[in-house]
Amino acid sequence: MLIQSAWEFGSVDSQPWPGPEAPDLAAVTAWRPATVPGQVHSDLLAHGMIPDPFVGANLRACAWVDALDWWYRTTLTLDLAPAQRTFITFHGLDTYAAVFVNQRCVLRSTGMFAPHTVELTGLAPPAAAIELAVRLTGPAGWPRQHHSRRERLLFALERLSGAAAALGPIPERLDHLKAPMQFGWDFAPRLRTVGIWDEVSLHSSGPATILALKPPHASAPMSGQAAGDAPVWTVEMTLDATALCAVQATLRVTPANFEGQAWAHTTALTLSPGPQTAPVILPPLTLAPWEPWERGFPHLYWLEVTLHDAATGAQLDQRRLRFGQRQVAWAPLAGPGTAPWRLHINDEPLFVRGANWVPADALPGRLRPPTYRRLLSAARAAGINLLRVWGGGLREKAAFYDLCDEMGLLVWQEFPFACLFLAAYPHETAWLDRVEAEARGIVQAVRHHPSVAMWCGGNEMGVRRNQHLLARLARAVAAEDGTRPFVPASPAQGDVHEWAVWHGRAPLRTYQALQAPFCSEFGLSALPAAESLAHFLPAAQPWPDAPVWRLHQAEAGKLAHYAALAGTPAPPADLPALIAATQTAQAAGLQVAIEHLRRHKATCGGLAFWQFNEPWPTIAWSVLDFDGRPKLAYARLQRILQPVLICLAYQLPVGARPQAISGAIWIVNDTRAPLPGLTWLAWLDNEPLAHGLAALEADASRPVGALTAPVAGRPARLRLELRQANILLASNEYDLALVDLPAQPLPSRARRWLANRILKDEG
Repeated sequence: MLIQSAWEFGSVDSQPWPGPEAPDLAAVTAWRPATVPGQVHSDLLAHGMIPDPFVGANLRACAWVDALDWWYRTTLTLDLAPAQRTFITFHGLDTYAAVFVNQRCVLRSTGMFAPHTVELTGLAPPAAAIELAVRLTGPAGWPRQHHSRRERLLFALERLSGAAAALGPIPERLDHLKAPMQFGWDFAPRLRTVGIWDEVSLHSSGPATILALKPPHASAPMSGQAAGDAPVWTVEMTLDATALCAVQATLRVTPANFEGQAWAHTTALTLSPGPQTAPVILPPLTLAPWEPWERGFPHLYWLEVTLHDAATGAQLDQRRLRFGQRQVAWAPLAGPGTAPWRLHINDEPLFVRGANWVPADALPGRLRPPTYRRLLSAARAAGINLLRVWGGGLREKAAFYDLCDEMGLLVWQEFPFACLFLAAYPHETAWLDRVEAEARGIVQAVRHHPSVAMWCGGNEMGVRRNQHLLARLARAVAAEDGTRPFVPASPAQGDVHEWAVWHGRAPLRTYQALQAPFCSEFGLSALPAAESLAHFLPAAQPWPDAPVWRLHQAEAGKLAHYAALAGTPAPPADLPALIAATQTAQAAGLQVAIEHLRRHKATCGGLAFWQFNEPWPTIAWSVLDFDGRPKLAYARLQRILQPVLICLAYQLPVGARPQAISGAIWIVNDTRAPLPGLTWLAWLDNEPLAHGLAALEADASRPVGALTAPVAGRPARLRLELRQANILLASNEYDLALVDLPAQPLPSRARRWLANRILKDEG
């Protein structure tokens, strides 16, 4: 049962964490209705006490919120029968939180992501009202870790390199188990939220309760079974009993999103007092596999576990979770000594056509399933098959993973650590213990989702310098999951972040020289649509001089630099032209990079462009803006990220448009089926230019033809089509009038070289 109604909130003076020993609720001068899940900023906004922090420069008018501590409270009535137990679970407390039941502190939390469960039994008489209150320490009272002079110097060097230029001085984000981007990022505001950002739920049971379930996992055949027999499935339960007792545990596996066979198994257990782990081996059963959307159906099952008293038959507890059966592995690419970046799902290779996912709202307590559904549906419609949940953001809410499971979208899940290149996270044992506990909670919350294909320690941090942290994360993954690969960081072990284009102002042809086993970040920023700008920027804000543009992350120099790709020799004079030019440049850059990487799928396991969405109205790399409006690049992605691709490989001209452009026609097939009997066709400015016949084997890419297009003195719009028996399989378009930029200036190359050296996995 969710506890969503009758919450109220109020403020008190700030006190350093952990706050007062006795609750100071009486110091709250005004209680107002609150929304849970939510956070203080969204509740204040609902009551008109702050302006919308996403509009204009209003964020600065909200700074006073950080200087206070906050209370949330509600009243519960527990109507419990004798021997019944009740547990409350906070699925996300943000971040320094103390939970009180009838003025008694029952929980202190110092992390944003791990769920916390507290037993309420015995804290109040049966049928009596319980006051549940949560005290949230505001940013002014948060503790800080000690950072040595050496660490401060190392971070200063990072800033000089440009690797961390947008991320502030020695960042306080290093000290807290909280979404790093909330301390300010190059696409996100400095908005350090506090609140109850995820669900709060109640669960009642008898004297024996089910605390947690691990999803069924397959093991080797039992003794006496043949190698081809159905795998043996094990379910691991965490149980808790008030006294020694005998129970019957009935485990049922039933289809969740399709019609099919169900199974049930009952086993006898003797429980000791206190928490304990009980593994149960199920009889052999054959489960339909969960598949990515392009490969088949994402079969899902319910696991329902019911405990009964062995003597009386009375039901003691019941829990269920949804899971899917699939195998995931990352294998080496073709050739000797290659990195393990070829994804295999159910023993079959899959080229990753991915995107980077960032929190969909800088006020994450507001996130609800409809927002996730809208964005994830758009991702799948674009041909994306994997989302990298970036380490500067969140462990997303359950609805995100539920929908990825249902849609057949894969997830690369990072832990919330990001952008620490030369310095290191704290080494103190107490801090690392907190990290490991938080990581275990994250894994427990996510591990039953078949969409999650891997764990990653975090984004852009020195692996060797942070071995103390990464070892704790790896240990948490092994203990709480153990069924998925763990990589220490991104980039690492062959994974590349390509930022010479954009941050280094390199030309687009830089992408065409990229050789990487995997490329998980690349992209260009672009302005959103004029309608979206009008929603968050006041009228008459001159470009680029008004400070509000910089507050919303506009990098005017780089935007103007790449706007020249649209054929404008100088920055466009009016805003509509600038919007069009930056969106044209973004679309062109993504097309050049993605097509290059896909053509080289034999030596490249996949890609994830930066970035799919955004957390507030901003000028950033997103292809969908905060209002949900697609930029020009989104329509381009809908062509170039589908499982079958036709594309033109050609050398981008530099300086001036040539008389003609010659290139090779390539077909890329990410499906498991060969493609015989193909016809490719090319039109230039709506006139037939070339055509040819082709065939392509499964999971392959190669050139199938060539063309030369006269481009001087004409629009030079090229359209390609790939047909099979007159059925359109793929299409693509090119602006052959596009002329690439000159080589980046020497200072930019030098800064980018230094940043790349820092980004490398060198310790």
